[in-house]
Amino acid sequence: MSTPDDAFPTLQEIVACPALPSLPTVAMQVLELTRNEDVRIDEIADVVQNDPALAAKILKTVNSSFYALSTPCPTIARALTFLGLNTVKSLVLGFSLAKISEGTDDVMRREYWRRCLYAAASSRRLCQIAGGCDAEEVFSAAIMQDLGMLALHTKCGEQYATLIRTADHHRRLPAAERAAMGFDHTEVGASLGSRWRLPGQLIEAIRHHHDGSAGVYDQIVQLVWLGSEVATALDEPNAGRRCEEVRAVVNPTLTLTADAVKTLVEGIDDDVKELSKLFEVDTSVAPDVNTLMAEREEAAVRHQLAQQRETESLRRTADELARQATTDALTSVGNRKRFDDELTTRFDQASAFKGTLGLVLIDADRFKLLNDTHGHQAGDAVLVELAARLADAVRGVDLVCRYGGEEFAAILPGASIKDVATIAERLRRSIADRAFDLSGVPGVPAELIVTVSLGAVVYDTDSARVLTTAGLLVQAADKALYAAKDGGRNCVRVFRPGGRTAAA
Repeated sequence: MSTPDDAFPTLQEIVACPALPSLPTVAMQVLELTRNEDVRIDEIADVVQNDPALAAKILKTVNSSFYALSTPCPTIARALTFLGLNTVKSLVLGFSLAKISEGTDDVMRREYWRRCLYAAASSRRLCQIAGGCDAEEVFSAAIMQDLGMLALHTKCGEQYATLIRTADHHRRLPAAERAAMGFDHTEVGASLGSRWRLPGQLIEAIRHHHDGSAGVYDQIVQLVWLGSEVATALDEPNAGRRCEEVRAVVNPTLTLTADAVKTLVEGIDDDVKELSKLFEVDTSVAPDVNTLMAEREEAAVRHQLAQQRETESLRRTADELARQATTDALTSVGNRKRFDDELTTRFDQASAFKGTLGLVLIDADRFKLLNDTHGHQAGDAVLVELAARLADAVRGVDLVCRYGGEEFAAILPGASIKDVATIAERLRRSIADRAFDLSGVPGVPAELIVTVSLGAVVYDTDSARVLTTAGLLVQAADKALYAAKDGGRNCVRVFRPGGRTAAA
C-alpha cells in the first residue's frame, strides 16, 4: 500500500483532472447522433466530414486490406452504406483514442497500443466466428477497454508506470492497482466513459474486460473479455507456444481445431500490422510464423510460399464458385440455399448464446397480375429493382435473399422485436414510396407502382419456448405474411408468441 507521501489520487480526482484529454467534438457528435435509431446516413457523414483529417483517415482505412472491399469507397456516406454505421463509429473512436494518446511517453504508448490493437483485432475475429452480435460494436468496445490506463498515466505519470512494471503482467495489473490505489484502471475507464457519454455496452465492456467470463454479462462484454485474454496469450514470447496459449484460452468458449486457431492467430497478426499502419502507432508486433521459418530454413519457406500462392489461387476460384452457387442469378442477392444455410447458422448461434434473431418474409403484391399484364421481362425488371431496394434498406449485418419466385427474406441477427418491426416497415416504405422505373422495357408504362406485404418474427427469450427450430421461425414469419395479405396488402404483420400476429 502506498505511503501518504507517494499516495495515488482518488478515483474522483483522476476523472476530474483538468489535464485529462477529452473526446474530440466530432466523436462526441457521432455518438450523440447514433443514439437516435432514425438518424440519416447523410447526417453522420456531414459531421465526420467537418474534420477533414479524420475523414481522410477513415476513408483510407475503409479502402485498406483490413476491410477488403471489392470496389473503392470514395465518400464517408458511401462508407456508411457499404460497411454500416457501427464500422464508421468504431473508426471514429479508434482515431480519436490515437489522438488522445499522443501525449503519452513512447514506451507507454507503444505497449498500450500493442495490447489495444491485439485485443480489438482478437475480439472482432472471435465475434465473426461466434456470431450473434455486430463485430464492429465489439471492435469499438475492445479498442476502448484500457482507456483508464491512459487517464492514470496522464494524471500520475512515472508513479503509475512504476506500478505497471511492478505488476509485471497485464492480468495481475488490476490487483496491483487495487492494492496501491483502492481501485483499478477498469473503474477509471468506465467512469471516464460515463463522463464522455459512451454507449452503455462500451462502458460495461471497459468495466468488465478483466472479469467478463461470467454468464451474467452481455455477449459483447464476454467477447471483449475473451479478446483481452487472447491478446494476453499472444504476448507469449515463444512463437511456437502462441497458438497453444490461444487455444487454451478460447476453447472453453469456442471449440476450435488446431488449424482454426493457427488461422485465427495469423489473421489477428495481419490485422494488427494493418491497423498499426492505419492508426500510425508503433506496436512492435512479434514476427509471424513465416518470418521465423525464413530465418531457419529459407529454401523451405520459398517452397511453402509457392504452395501458398497456388492454394490462394485455388481458394479464390473456389470462393467465386461458392459465391455463384449461393447467389440468385437474376437479382444478385442470396439464393434459397444461402438463405437456408445462413438461417440455420444464425439460429443455432442465437440459441447457443441466448441471443436474438429476426426474420422478415417479403412478398410482392399481385405479382402474377403484373406478369400477365406486362410480361415476364417487366416482371424480371421489377424483381431486380425490388431486391436492390431491400438490400439497401437493411443494416450492414443483415442478409437479403430471394426465397422463391416473387418472395424475398431478410435475416436480421441480433435484432429485438422493436428492431424487426422498424426494419420491416422501412423495407415496406423502400418499395411503396417510389415508383419502379421500367423505361428500359419496351411496350410497358415507364413507371409502375409496386407494393409488398411483409411477415416478421423474432427469436428471443419470450419466443424461444415456441420457436424451437429454424423451420418453426420460417413458419411463424409465413403466418404473419399471410396475415399481412389478409389485412389488405402493403403492410407489415409481426408474429407474437402464442400464435398471434400484430401490426408493426
